[in-house]
Amino acid sequence: MLSCLHLCSLGGPAIAPGFSHRTPWDVVWKEALTRLFRFALELLFPAAAADVDWSHPVEVLDKELRTMLRTRNRAQRGKGRSGRGRTRFVDHLVQVKLLTGELEPILMHLEVQSSRETGFDKRVYLYHSWLTGMHGELVATLVILSDPDPIWRPTHYRGTYTGGGAVTLEFPVAKILEFESRLDELLESDNPFALFKVACIKALRSSSESQERFDWKTQLTELLIDKPWDEATKVTLFQMLDAVMILPEARQRVFAARAAKLQEANEMKFITPTDQIALKDARLEGKIEGRIEGETKGWVRGQVESLRENLPLIAGGRLGPCLPEWVERVHRLESLEELTELRNRILLAESWAEIPSL
Repeated sequence: MLSCLHLCSLGGPAIAPGFSHRTPWDVVWKEALTRLFRFALELLFPAAAADVDWSHPVEVLDKELRTMLRTRNRAQRGKGRSGRGRTRFVDHLVQVKLLTGELEPILMHLEVQSSRETGFDKRVYLYHSWLTGMHGELVATLVILSDPDPIWRPTHYRGTYTGGGAVTLEFPVAKILEFESRLDELLESDNPFALFKVACIKALRSSSESQERFDWKTQLTELLIDKPWDEATKVTLFQMLDAVMILPEARQRVFAARAAKLQEANEMKFITPTDQIALKDARLEGKIEGRIEGETKGWVRGQVESLRENLPLIAGGRLGPCLPEWVERVHRLESLEELTELRNRILLAESWAEIPSL
């Protein structure tokens, strides 16, 4: 049996160049579930993971889902409703084979919700119905709640209509904050997604300026180095921890410097070349935690150069060929803030029509 996982991240592509602590929460979550899919399913929905035949590869079906969403959004606009909004982030679908070995596909719809939303249960039901109609098979809908509200926990939808009829959908829920009482277990786990989950919990429970968040970010980075994972997994996880546990620029530079020392001590390469440019002078002078003007300029310059070079590659891979004049305009951009915003728009866009003119 084949199963398709529909991944929706609201409010969270393979890690692209420029993926950093400025990357939006929804992009980080989507990356976590894409790269660490099996680990996420085993930790959040172990019963569903037990049904998957992991000896077969996971097939990505993004284009199929995007076609469905574009059709749906056009239909909504035709009815005078907005086709824009959070639903634009629903753009990941994968297919896996189940241990039952049956040929008919069953869809597995996984949705991540990062804020309390009125009507969320109905929207989950509608997505469930659309996907079922598109494939002609039942959809296994799973919901991850990564929001900060400890009380909100929708688990089903029930709707009634004229004549006494009713429709009902019950969906399993994994609430990230409900794992807070199991922090010790998560920290000791050899499942990489467990460490990402701790990072999310601590990000929800602390402010970006707090010493607590800085300390946890440092501790989790030290911990992942000692885990029995391959270097690619550690690099992926480090980048996601860095992105989800946002720090002010001054503290981020201190953190990056400490991470660079850990990298050198453990012969790993989880600090990006851009970060290395920013930290070079500080390391040579032994001022790892200093706020050096030259370090700041080098960091900004490195970020700008990296984004100029890689944005056309990212856009081309996601949206199709880039016009030469657009590439030239990107290469002329000087503002790190403008380049970062453009990168985020590209990562979340479904077509070139959503990319602003430069």
